[in-house]
Amino acid sequence: MENLIKEIETLIETLNSTHEVKYQLVNTIKVKKVGRKEQILNLIKENDNKVSMKFLADELQISNRNVSSQLSYLRKDELNIISYKVGNETIIELRDDE
Repeated sequence: MENLIKEIETLIETLNSTHEVKYQLVNTIKVKKVGRKEQILNLIKENDNKVSMKFLADELQISNRNVSSQLSYLRKDELNIISYKVGNETIIELRDDE
């Protein structure tokens, strides 16, 4: 996200026309946009394929319910994502297809 902000600031500094700035900003945001599913999947993969529900919710500043919904969409995409309880924590794990 920091790179996106820097790229937008650079565009604003280098482009003169208001119309051109708007056009470039819209295109930059469209290209750089990453959906929640992708963000969750990336966080799981970056953390050895195992994270807590709380970690995902905290990192993305969303509710556990929202995380759970996104995990359902990932499962519908045929990813082998399981969840289980360890104490009070819900653990999310991405497993290789076997």
